[in-house]
Amino acid sequence: MKKFLSLLVVLLILCGCSNHKNGINYTYEIESYDVDMSCYDGVNSTNHMFRRITVDQLFNCIDNKSSGAFYLGRENCGCCQTCLQYLDKASRELGVTIYYIDVYDKDMPITDKDTVEKLREYMSPILAMNDEGQKELQTPTVFSVVNGEFKDSIICLANYAWDTPPTTAQEDKLINKYKQILSPFVD
Repeated sequence: MKKFLSLLVVLLILCGCSNHKNGINYTYEIESYDVDMSCYDGVNSTNHMFRRITVDQLFNCIDNKSSGAFYLGRENCGCCQTCLQYLDKASRELGVTIYYIDVYDKDMPITDKDTVEKLREYMSPILAMNDEGQKELQTPTVFSVVNGEFKDSIICLANYAWDTPPTTAQEDKLINKYKQILSPFVD
């Protein structure tokens, strides 16, 4: 009996009994919802890895030092329309869930000044400066949070000619960047 208990203790120590995988904390379960992504070009309405969340869920994830991959966007954004199909491809290839925050969602819009300021404060480490020298929220923004800290991100600025289809090299570069952002969450 002593050997059995000793073995059990050793197994618990070696395997752990928490929600840490690869050093990543998943102890905060992000409450998410199904989302129809058919409003985005090139994204299937049901065969995708996106889950809708509220901005408060993002705040809770960071506050609880948890982890996840996130997309901040809106369907009426031309750059979002172009980029999302490549994020979809990367997330499906890697099997990683993307938590989607629609900034203009009719059920959970990010419109009140306090929420916008709080979001700007939380995302400050990854935001770009605008012409007035202020950190600016832009769409699309794809980012990873690991143990409550921003790990990697890309904010799609208008540095490509989005009115023309991206070249194969641009597509590959974007897909590879998305895979890099999602890499902490791959088994």
